Amino acid sequence: MSTFIKWLRYNFLRKPYDSNGNLHFLNAREHKSPNEIAPSFPEDAVKTTLLLICECFDIEENQIGQMRFTDKLWDLYTAVRQSSWTDDMELERLVLELENRSINVDLADDFFQTATIEDYYHLLYSE
Repeated sequence: MSTFIKWLRYNFLRKPYDSNGNLHFLNAREHKSPNEIAPSFPEDAVKTTLLLICECFDIEENQIGQMRFTDKLWDLYTAVRQSSWTDDMELERLVLELENRSINVDLADDFFQTATIEDYYHLLYSE
């Protein structure tokens, strides 16, 4: 198969979601409660953080139990992108949420490539 055909198949036929709208990246994981995902943090704050990430990344809310605090935001981002050259401003929406909460942060250029959901949680709930 030619390189061009492989590129077309990868970029245009790759579907990140199943027929129910669930993200393939998370499907194989068992569901856990927010308290099981991050037992040392307040359950309501963990659930709010996970729901926020679901909203920003267009992930179905029923999959919050399949996310883990150790998941890298970049892995979620690459999992939901329809192609390698377009996106739906997922990472920018995360930053806007921080700004809407009047949280001023100066994120390093590589923050989203290395940050986990737990890192984002700490930004949201830093005092």
